[in-house]
Amino acid sequence: MKMMTTFKRITHPIWIIVLVLAFVSVGCNKNDDDDENGGGVWPSTQVDGSLPGLFSISGSQQVYFSKGNLQYQASTNTWQFAENQWDYIGANNSQISSTYNGWIDLFGWGTSGYNHGAVCYQPWSTSVYNRDYYAYGQYNYGLSDQSGKADWGYNAINNGGNRAGLWQTLSKAEWDYLIHTRATSSGIRYAKAKVDGVSGLILLPDNWNSSYFILNRTNQENAVFNSNILTLSQWNDIEMLGGVFLPAAGDRYGTSVEEVGDVGFYYTSTYEDNNDVFSLGFYDDELDVDEGEYRCFGHSVRLVCIAGNNTSVAVPSVTTTPISDIMANTAKGGGTVTSDGGATVTERGICWSTSHNPTINGEHQNAIGGGVGNFTCHIFGLTEGTTYYVRAYATNSVGTGYGEEVSFFTTEGGGGGGLSPIGAINGRFSVSASQRVYFSQGNLQYQASTNTWRFATNQYDYIGSANSNISSSYSGWIDLFGWGTSGYNHGAVCYQPWSTSTNCNDYYAYGQWTYNLYDQTGQADWGYNAISNGGNATHQWRTLMHEEWNYVFNTRSTSSGIRYAKAQVAGVNGIILLPDDWSTSYYSLSSTNSIGASFTSNVISSSNWTSSLQSHGAVFLPAAGGRYGTSVYVVGSYGYYWSASYCDSDIAWVVSFGDGRLYAGDAYTRAYGFSVRLVCPAE
Repeated sequence: MKMMTTFKRITHPIWIIVLVLAFVSVGCNKNDDDDENGGGVWPSTQVDGSLPGLFSISGSQQVYFSKGNLQYQASTNTWQFAENQWDYIGANNSQISSTYNGWIDLFGWGTSGYNHGAVCYQPWSTSVYNRDYYAYGQYNYGLSDQSGKADWGYNAINNGGNRAGLWQTLSKAEWDYLIHTRATSSGIRYAKAKVDGVSGLILLPDNWNSSYFILNRTNQENAVFNSNILTLSQWNDIEMLGGVFLPAAGDRYGTSVEEVGDVGFYYTSTYEDNNDVFSLGFYDDELDVDEGEYRCFGHSVRLVCIAGNNTSVAVPSVTTTPISDIMANTAKGGGTVTSDGGATVTERGICWSTSHNPTINGEHQNAIGGGVGNFTCHIFGLTEGTTYYVRAYATNSVGTGYGEEVSFFTTEGGGGGGLSPIGAINGRFSVSASQRVYFSQGNLQYQASTNTWRFATNQYDYIGSANSNISSSYSGWIDLFGWGTSGYNHGAVCYQPWSTSTNCNDYYAYGQWTYNLYDQTGQADWGYNAISNGGNATHQWRTLMHEEWNYVFNTRSTSSGIRYAKAQVAGVNGIILLPDDWSTSYYSLSSTNSIGASFTSNVISSSNWTSSLQSHGAVFLPAAGGRYGTSVYVVGSYGYYWSASYCDSDIAWVVSFGDGRLYAGDAYTRAYGFSVRLVCPAE
């Protein structure tokens, strides 16, 4: 039988003196000794919404806890801390949904609301599959990895400073240090208790003095909640001197809420394995920092802010470098991030306009990576003979800083409106009523052993059956890729060029089936990569959208009226695309604009192709076949070219063709390996 005990309150006059001094200190400037010792005093660097106690989480770092558990309201997309430390939502967490106008406080792991690559990143997510809660789309990332935006502390919390990046979730190691390792003035780190009838765990600050209150069964994992029973008045005294209370708020599975008032689970930022993450868990008779819990469970979240490091955050400082390599339609720029402003720089790049003071709300290009230091960017799609204004920019959790403005004048192009970029065929193709592009000189190819991307040397080149050798160490080249396998870890399970899974769900761009390759950061698109013979800089190229492929084949107006023709070029079956300004005097083609034409409608030698068609901007898409897993099929008979657009949860849009057939709007499962032909802006 468990024995009920109560804490003992000291009523000696010394207690009154201590209490008065604590109140006085709140209104005074802190001296150096106060900064070092902490507890019971609000320093000038403290964030709104934090409690006064300082808690060591390592041998060199202290934190303040938030005033209460984290809460969220979906209907207004608002985050807040509970008004009181003992507050929790309880059974109403079962109403979790994207439109619920009440508050919830039990969350799946990493549901910060930022699309960091998990299928379930929204606070209202209720999936019961652990894989849907993978931070950044991978099971082996913690919340603080990558951009750190899988952590709930990424958000602006309306009663917690209302600025992004001020708060964070403790790691497993930090919780463990706080509960089991840190040295305190009293030797007491925690105690189980009931506060105004609410079961939970009291954490005592580093400088806690045992003369303030006498607590029973301190630092005992097997203590019961009834070991210490506190009234609200008594708890307020402890809170004023730095105490933290974690209520036993229960947990959630799907929309079922359980064990409210009996158990407390608080997420850490640390994963354990592909199913579990570490949590601080406590019941009557038990406390465990190594508690392995499913990611899909809804648990409590209590955030912290770093002591003495919260008011100096500003926008980054950046300078703009002069523009170089200026041509009719392209140029190169860049800048230097000289200061991150006190927060990690997550994006940097340049923005440009024909008007002064360009911003990232207009034309801009981000450079690869973040942080401080130098970076360069390539600008495409400029108009010849035009003055442009450029500013470098850098963005952190506070906002975006800009460098000084520089200007440059594009050269006069001549011969059809300017030079085509490196690696591009010089024909211009309309992909909408207002935009034209250049096609790359050949299909995209990849070599895993050197992590190198390139364009095929000739437009009619393809790898064929050797694509069956696809692997992470293959020293040959491949040119058939699953959808969105750019090599950048954008959130898909299969993002590497050598991926061979036959599960279409593994190829979700940014971890969600409702995203196109060009959404979010755009880095699911193969054109994000530096192409070795295509300018060798990131973000110069892209994949056409479904609507653009359709416009090329079926809608655009051309000088000759011809948009495409089936053909054999150098003995290779495929489709010829003719540029907007194609003239029939260059070469006479048969069965043009005909879906049902055969490849033998036009038989063209390699020399005729080069001299009479390619030299005037014609593009050739070879019938390179397809791949499923490691099986390659219909090589030379059918061609399949990915678009950047998804169709539904299983499939993405494709251009497909064969003898007697052509679909500019076909769709196949994302797991197939198909050809990729990239484009870059022509104006």
